[in-house]
Amino acid sequence: AVVSTQSTGVSSEVDFKQTSEEKGVLQVTGYLRGGDLDANMLIHIPGLGHYPLDRITTAADPMRHKNEMFEDSILSERDLEHCQNPNMECPIDEMDGEQTWPTEEELMEAENEKKSRRKVPKGTSSYQAVWMMSDEEDDEDDEDDDAMSDGSEESG
Repeated sequence: AVVSTQSTGVSSEVDFKQTSEEKGVLQVTGYLRGGDLDANMLIHIPGLGHYPLDRITTAADPMRHKNEMFEDSILSERDLEHCQNPNMECPIDEMDGEQTWPTEEELMEAENEKKSRRKVPKGTSSYQAVWMMSDEEDDEDDEDDDAMSDGSEESG
């Protein structure tokens, strides 16, 4: 069984009140399920993003008996010192991950790599050949390291 600590909500009524040209207040009435919801948390509205809450209040249950008394009460209000930052995510860079054309230097380097290919035994696949060449390069690096360590022992 998967246990979720996130709250999920089912709205029964949604009302948006425009407060300025670019801002407004969204009032959602409905039912919560799952973990606790706090007014200092951000909520996610699918397709729109993350938004801060102003407060959480109780609402009259439409299924309650007509004779029951009901009082609105504030369950949680946003505390500016403890609320989550709505800009917590990195801004999206539209050019991130874009492929660029190779430079002349990169093209020349690739050509030189093609020319300096070593011969491998007959029947060796290109995949195996890459491993053989990298093993040879590692051996050369090891020899260089050994020569450097031998030189340091003699001087010490």
